[in-house]
Amino acid sequence: MPNPEVSDLPSMDASEVSDDILIPVYKTGGVGDRSKGCSREDFLKDVARDDGDHDFNASEIQTLSATTGTVNQLTVLTSLVFSGAATVGSVLIGNLSITVPSIAAGSGNVQTATLTGAETGDFLFASLTSELPDGITMQAWISGANTVSFKFHNNSGSSYIGGSFTANTLIIRAT
Repeated sequence: MPNPEVSDLPSMDASEVSDDILIPVYKTGGVGDRSKGCSREDFLKDVARDDGDHDFNASEIQTLSATTGTVNQLTVLTSLVFSGAATVGSVLIGNLSITVPSIAAGSGNVQTATLTGAETGDFLFASLTSELPDGITMQAWISGANTVSFKFHNNSGSSYIGGSFTANTLIIRAT
């Protein structure tokens, strides 16, 4: 049976093609001209489309644009670019242990912790896993290469006896 011309094929909107309708695939020219059919599911496998339910497994996507969506896990190999030319170059996450010594009322103390890869100019988000006592405040910043500094200040009216804390840190490098 000869292959029909493309102009002879019926047209239909992609939304009208269900998974049980075979999509004709035509190969012309060369040895062994053949026509085949495949399901919409197989034909569109690993192709992002509007309103699709996608499971790309370990696929690598070079460029993807979407107005909405849900990503369960995303591994970014190079950078993450947002509209408006904002680019996230890298992200570091760390759980840092900090031991704060006694601090007199009205005084402060700076402690440092190592987070390999941190650089001055990076954005730092830090949160302690436990609550500080009333009147004790904490400030955090990247003070040098691989170094995160934490300043604890005692604003209470009495001495603080000190304690140990864990800080969850997130560092974002914009490029």
